This record gives sequence, C-alpha cells and structure tokens, in this order.
Amino acid sequence: MTAVAAKTPVKLEELAGSASHDQAIASGVMWQGALRWLSQALSWTATIVIARRLSPEDYGIAASATVLVGLLSLINESGLGRAVVMRRDRDPAVVQQAHGAAIAVGVISAILMLLSAIPIARFYNEPRVAPVIALLSVALLFSGANAVPLAVLQQQLQYRRLAAIDFGKATAQASTVLLCSLLGLGYWSLALGLLAGHIVAVLFTRRYSSIPVRRPTSLVLGPTVLYARHLMVSAVAWYLYSNADFAIVGRVLGLSALGYYQFAWNIAQLPGEKLANVLQAVVGPFFGSIGDDRNALRHYFLVLSELLVAIMLPVLCGFALVSPIAVPLIFGDKWIVAVPVLQVLVLASALSSMALLSQHVLGATGEAIVATRLNLTALVVMPIAFVFAARSYGSLAVATVWLLAQPALIGLPLLRMKQAIGLTLPTYVRSLKAPLVSATVMSICVALLDQVLSSLVPILRLGILSGVGAAVYVAVFLGFFGARVRAIVALWKSR
Repeated sequence: MTAVAAKTPVKLEELAGSASHDQAIASGVMWQGALRWLSQALSWTATIVIARRLSPEDYGIAASATVLVGLLSLINESGLGRAVVMRRDRDPAVVQQAHGAAIAVGVISAILMLLSAIPIARFYNEPRVAPVIALLSVALLFSGANAVPLAVLQQQLQYRRLAAIDFGKATAQASTVLLCSLLGLGYWSLALGLLAGHIVAVLFTRRYSSIPVRRPTSLVLGPTVLYARHLMVSAVAWYLYSNADFAIVGRVLGLSALGYYQFAWNIAQLPGEKLANVLQAVVGPFFGSIGDDRNALRHYFLVLSELLVAIMLPVLCGFALVSPIAVPLIFGDKWIVAVPVLQVLVLASALSSMALLSQHVLGATGEAIVATRLNLTALVVMPIAFVFAARSYGSLAVATVWLLAQPALIGLPLLRMKQAIGLTLPTYVRSLKAPLVSATVMSICVALLDQVLSSLVPILRLGILSGVGAAVYVAVFLGFFGARVRAIVALWKSR
C-alpha cells in the first residue's frame, strides 16, 4: 500500500478488507502481542541476570547443544503440523493419523539426538556438550506430541489460546533459566530452561486441543505426507544455513568465541523477535484461511508488512546505535567484545524484517517452491562463506556475511510476489516509505547527538539518546504521514 503525504486524503475504501478478516487479524495481533510482550519483560530480566552470571564459554556449550535440538524440533513442528494448516485438512482421520505420525517422528528424533551426543561433543572437542545434548533429546518427545494439536488451533484461528500457550512456554523457560542461574548451575540453566518451556507448552496445549492418536496409513495420510515433505525440505534447508554460522564459529574459533557470537545473536534478535513472532504466528494460518483471493492477500500483506517494519525498524536501528553504551551498562563489561558483531547482526535483522511475511504469502498461493529453491541455494552458498569468513577474519566477518546476503534473501521472494498476488517491487517499497524515511531521520539525529553527549555518564547518555530517538521517529512519522496513520486507525475503529 502506497504511503501518502499528510495533505493527501486517504479513502478508507482503499484500505478496507473484509470485516471478518479484519476482526480475525486484529484479534490475533492483540492477543499474541499482549501476552508476548509480557513474556518479553521477563525474558529481558532473565537475559540480563544470566549474562552477568554466565561466562561466554557457558553460552558456547549451550549453543553447541541447542543447534541440533532446534533442527529436529523444526522437523517435528514444520512438517506434518504445518501441512495440516496449509492444506486446510479437516478430516478427523487425517488429523488423528497426522498426530500419530508426528509423535512417531518425535520419538525417532529423540533417539537420533541421543545417539549423536558423543559425536557432536567430539566435533567441538568438548566432552561437557554430550550430557547436555542427552538431556535436550527429551524435549523432542514433547515437540512431536505438540505439533498437530498446535496446528489444529492455528487452523481454527484460535489466537487467544495460541497466545496463552506461547506465553506459558516463554514464561516457564525464562523463569527456569533465571532460577537455575541463581543456583549456580551455569550452562545447565539454558538447557533446563529450554526443556521446561517444551513441557509447559504440551501441558497448555492439551488443555485446549485433545486429539486422539491413530496409526498412520498411506491411503489416508499420503497426500499430507507428500506436502509435509516439501515443507520440511525448505524448513530444514533454512535452518541448516541459518545455524551454520554457530557450528563454524564454534569449530574454527572455539567455544569461547561461539559464546560471544551466540550472545550477540541473541541480543540482536531480542528487540524485534517478539513482534516478528507475533505476526508470523498470526499470518501463516490467516493467509491460509484467505485462500486464493489475491486482492485480499495483497491488501493484508501490505498492511501487516508496513506495521511490522514501522515498529521493528526504528527499534533495531536505534539499538545498533546505542549498543556500545547499552551492552556494558546492562550486561557487564565482559560482553563489550561482542558489540561490533551485535551491531552488524542488528542491521542484518533490520533488513530481513522487510520480507518476513513474503514466504507466508507464497506458501498460501502455492508458490512455496520459491522459498525451497532459495533455501537450498543458500544452504550451499552460506556455509562456504561462513567458513572463509571465520578462518580469514573472525566472527565479525561471519556476521557481515549475513548483512551482505540480505538483498538476495529478501529480494528474490519479493520479486515473486508479482506472480503470486499481483504486487510489484516498486509498489511494495513505496508502501514502506513512512517507516523508512522516519527511521533514517531518527538514525541521523541520534548519531549526531551521540557525538555531542559523549562526555556524559553512560546511563544518562543512553536515556537521552533513546528518548530523543523515539521522539524524532514519532514526530517525523506523524508530521509527514499523519493522514495514513489516521486512516488506518479510523478503519480499525470502524470494525
């Protein structure tokens, strides 16, 4: 949707979608947003405490163990569960057999992870990794058992219940990590927190969605399995190249360097993670429910993309600018080494926020093969680039690979949107005019002001820069694009 200047009238009819869809997406964003931001406060508290108590090596040990559990959990959750949502399967026999198959996949995944514990520990030359992997293999049992019940709730657009499950999981994980770190359990704190989150998620899900388990048969489940296999290939390829940097940094530069890199990655993702997760949790089943209505898909893609970028971009740009002050002040001086890596990863995250929703649209329109091809290509190219960067220049160069790769990673799916929903790239970029201009002006003002305030104590300097940055962004957004804001607010109220 094209951004307009303040003096240009905006017709509400141009922004309007169907009332039922407006209500569904508004409800989803409201419930997901409210509960995820509550859990975000606890997550930040836990992160600050454990960053001060744990060493970079502790982070490295936990990171080396969680890469595999993340991959196998993704296979559990993004295969049959997502296939049920995207295919809009409502036949009880299909759903029940998919549930049985997902549980079986979870059991097999747990066994495979348990068997891999010693080989992975040898890969990192760190025996302490093996028992952590063995413990985390239990999480895969819960991941498999939860895949299809969660998918059914998504299919039914039960956003309130899904938000409650996410909130319970995030709260349990953060609370467990915080408690265990205070008890001096070191890297075990991170592993136990992850396991606690999976357990609580299953308990919450069973309260809202209880599905009988049936033995899978090829006659009933065959088409869903074929579709799930396609989705799984894309998801696994994405996960492998997205996490190849952790494995390479740990292997080439050591677990201490991996700890700094993991810390930088975690902090870089935090400012925008909750909002991105809110919208991604909502839009997948929502776009699937719209089906083949290209006009509606284009409308909601533009509205939600603008909302996402308008909130994430200023936060990420501002965080990149103030991180040299904020990181040592909040997390301790020992993490200042990670600041340059963190800044590069934050900028990469800011760019990637511009296309987070495009793959959901492609999946809903039968164009998921685009994402699969892109992910498989990146799986070949990105690890090679990571190895070269790590061996030649260190972890900062590895982070820079992410920044340089963003134009291709976000651009190719967006180019495909013309065929999928009739949206051209220039139209999409124009729709983001308001947040792009506002964030640019804000960044320039904060950078210049930082030079003037360099002699102030860190906490005062950070407070002034944050306040001025927020004020400038809001002022520019409302001053030059106020008509657009008022039109969208009026449309929202009219529902």
